[in-house]
Amino acid sequence: MNQHEALIDGGLQQTAWLTAGCHVSAGAAWALHRPVSAWLIHRFGMPPFAERLKYFTVHGIAQRAAAIDRLLDARLREWEANGATYEVWSLGAGFDSRWYNLGERPGLRRYLEFDLPELLARKRALLDTSPYAREYARVIAMPGEVQATVAGAAPEEGNRLMVVIEGMIDYLDTEEKRRLLANLATKPGGCEIIVDVQNAHLTRHNNRRAERATGTSTVRFALAPNDPERFYVTTTGFQLHAAEALFPGLFRARFPRLGRLLPLPKRVRRSYLLLHLVRTR
Repeated sequence: MNQHEALIDGGLQQTAWLTAGCHVSAGAAWALHRPVSAWLIHRFGMPPFAERLKYFTVHGIAQRAAAIDRLLDARLREWEANGATYEVWSLGAGFDSRWYNLGERPGLRRYLEFDLPELLARKRALLDTSPYAREYARVIAMPGEVQATVAGAAPEEGNRLMVVIEGMIDYLDTEEKRRLLANLATKPGGCEIIVDVQNAHLTRHNNRRAERATGTSTVRFALAPNDPERFYVTTTGFQLHAAEALFPGLFRARFPRLGRLLPLPKRVRRSYLLLHLVRTR
């Protein structure tokens, strides 16, 4: 990394840089393809605290992205088989580049990225000089505080709506989570969400681990529900279409022999979930 240049400075936005780095450093282990992230990390390197991160953080971020890609691909194939058109909204998009992988899909009409103005402006300026400028020009930036921007946005008439919330929702407190999903539930034509969620045990653990790695406590998860699957189904108006426990696969990859022999407690086994939520209208 050029010592005079950082990909992004400060606070929560550092996690966007970290995410791109994890996609590159651990992506191959999870069949994750992110050439745009590779270009960014080749130019800027990993964030300065990356070497202090543990296996479960680095590989967990890559595993999460790959799992979302699989779930998203399966659903979009179903929609395309029925002749549907759709748009994808990425909330807390950071430097993720799922838009590149989806660019040639026949049913995709719009791809929107919601994030802080300075991050999206930095991302646009960088990618305008990259080999991916033409593809990224089709992505619609939605800068602002994510909750407020989502509340004022709507899909185009006739498009189905898929919302991806990756690595973001557990920074919101309980009321903010409810309000965000309530806004999405009102979108015309219905809405589907793919979101990764932690339980309270894991958010406490990850906050301690992140503070040790970064040397700061300014970026912290809010306290998550003890049973996030129940919370998102019973309080948000969405129905559960599918749920996948992410941690067992990560544990088996890290400890192959132990992972086959040792049963994980439910609190650990269900500590990190990928949910596919559906709201029809």
